[in-house]
Amino acid sequence: MSDVPKEKKSSAPIDPKTQTASCQACSLILVVMGVIFYTVLHATNPTGTTPEPFPSSATAPTPSPPSQPSAVQKDLEVLDTDWKQENSIVYVVGTVANHTQRTYSYVQVEINIYDTEGNQIESTFANVNNLEPGKKWKFKALLSEHKNGMTFKIKGVTGY
Repeated sequence: MSDVPKEKKSSAPIDPKTQTASCQACSLILVVMGVIFYTVLHATNPTGTTPEPFPSSATAPTPSPPSQPSAVQKDLEVLDTDWKQENSIVYVVGTVANHTQRTYSYVQVEINIYDTEGNQIESTFANVNNLEPGKKWKFKALLSEHKNGMTFKIKGVTGY
């Protein structure tokens, strides 16, 4: 016979203090995520632009002229936007400038998509990490579908 001890599994109960601390940590994480989500959803439109229509031709759209500079320069500013079609996939593309002296560890652009009657049918976003001071970011946000006459509006740019 072998004298090798058999493996034993612990049947000790979980310490209530450890369980309470774990629950509190999970609750805190959920609250922080909720605040971030709420902030992202309720950001203001930084450009004040009107929605841009989807091009009616099957070819790639022509670029729109850059937006007029505003009197007050924002820290993160959308400089231009347009539609871009690659094969059968359509994107909203544009440029965001970091006008500050700090690096943003995360920047996100939020975009609403509207049908020909002005009803919101989709939203999309693009994000980037580590946008450096004085630099520009060329964003590209994917659409799940596209139809002629659709429009989009930049709803917000957030960064931290």
